Amino acid sequence: MIALLSGREALAQDQATTDEKAWSYSAFVYAYILPGYEDYLQPTFTADHDWLHLEARYNYEAPETYSVWAGYNFSVGKKVTFEGTAMLGAAFGDTDGVAPGYKATLTWTKLTFYSEGEGLFDTNESSDSYFYAWSELSWARVDSFRLGLVGQRTRA
Repeated sequence: MIALLSGREALAQDQATTDEKAWSYSAFVYAYILPGYEDYLQPTFTADHDWLHLEARYNYEAPETYSVWAGYNFSVGKKVTFEGTAMLGAAFGDTDGVAPGYKATLTWTKLTFYSEGEGLFDTNESSDSYFYAWSELSWARVDSFRLGLVGQRTRA
């Protein structure tokens, strides 16, 4: 898999410095080039306003499947910070289902642990239900460069 992505981290930093009463937006696209499979794009759009998180995705839960999400943003801490978003989504298209999910970031100085995940409960075929997670542990000496480890649990 090859994933081309925009600056999600830079967008998150920009969002953190904006006025909490303003809306913040992000958009990014991953390109998947898989040997033996059809290549595809996976776009995601987000909008945040204070505690409210909205998100729309395509080809994320399954090929030719859309999903829409609503969530609650929260954060705690000063020296060690935790930012989280509890979300609930609905998928429709080739796969239909309900999906609770989360995004979470724990930061201490230049060390960051990030994780996101979801459980998709397929409403047509329960055997197609699954849990997905992506986790990163990274260290950033400077804002524009991170070094770390990534773990992923996928449907495949």
